[in-house]
Amino acid sequence: MENIGANPIQGPAGRQGWRPGVRLILALVALVPLLGIGLLTGMSAASAWTNRQDARAVAADADLLRVIAIARLDETNAAVPVILISGGAAAGMSVPVLSKLSGLNLTTGPFSLPGSLADINSSPVFTSTPTLRADTRQYRKLITTLETSTVSYPYVLHLSDSFGVDVDHLWLTDFANLQEQVHSWKAPGEIETHLASLRQTYGAYEAGIYADRDSVNAMVGIGGSQNNVTLIESYGQYAAAASQFVTALGPLAHRVWSSMQSSPNHVRFVRTVELPALNLAEHGGTPPFLSDLPAAGVAAREAVIDVTDISNLVQAAASDLRNEATVQAADARNQFTFDVVFLAALIVISVGGVVLASRILTRPLGK
Repeated sequence: MENIGANPIQGPAGRQGWRPGVRLILALVALVPLLGIGLLTGMSAASAWTNRQDARAVAADADLLRVIAIARLDETNAAVPVILISGGAAAGMSVPVLSKLSGLNLTTGPFSLPGSLADINSSPVFTSTPTLRADTRQYRKLITTLETSTVSYPYVLHLSDSFGVDVDHLWLTDFANLQEQVHSWKAPGEIETHLASLRQTYGAYEAGIYADRDSVNAMVGIGGSQNNVTLIESYGQYAAAASQFVTALGPLAHRVWSSMQSSPNHVRFVRTVELPALNLAEHGGTPPFLSDLPAAGVAAREAVIDVTDISNLVQAAASDLRNEATVQAADARNQFTFDVVFLAALIVISVGGVVLASRILTRPLGK
């Protein structure tokens, strides 16, 4: 039987030539499209793997920003008893009297000095940078001093504000890194939208902390004209940020925002404290809570709740970004798996097809 794999032929000068066999021809016919399809599939798989890694990194960074936002709330809550006790001491009021006026238990519980210390010790964020470690040491020393003596109210306010600003700086630095990563990834539009909402909600949170505090101060008559200036600025920044994110929030953040807007505490605080304080800051007048300490105490308590609500909004916006990035990572993983399986199946089918076809064709030729 003749060799049909690679048959010699008689050349013009009597020399034998070479011609490709059936198997080789079939292999070449299958190999050309296989290489093209395999190249495209491999590129798709590589792109899917890169997208998966980028999406997972974005999800992790978004969750880190959520943790830092929680730490910022911890710092704000820790400042509540410190500021109230220091300010009350300057006005000659004892801790039990302040507790009664504010409706906050400043002796035990989360808004006491031990509770303030627990807030500071609760988060690893406060020991994550040299600056924050220094802030933490100063704050611990301040709390210890307040337990036995008085501390200048301006100093307490300055230290609390500096601590908060340093936490804000950490959040904004990490956000800038995340933003650069998202842009280099060329992320889907949904990621970009959630990223913008997260930044705007944190901007509202930064401004809202000071707007709420300055509103109470204005109604009590603390801080004078400087407090009025910062109140107007902070409220303007808060309103500007809210106008940007209100139509672009993710599902979790949207629910938190809607709940906050209808919250009896928020509605009451805006109506009885914030708007009157703005009017007072712009047009002057007698602070209405100057001689109504119970009302001042209620306002202080409502401000704490309102700030917590805004913090929850930031945390929800970070969770929306994390969830969307997790979905993108899962989609990219599924695409990668599909590409790999498809490429493997293509190779098996192509090789198997060549072998089967060669047998089908060579047997009758051999006979």
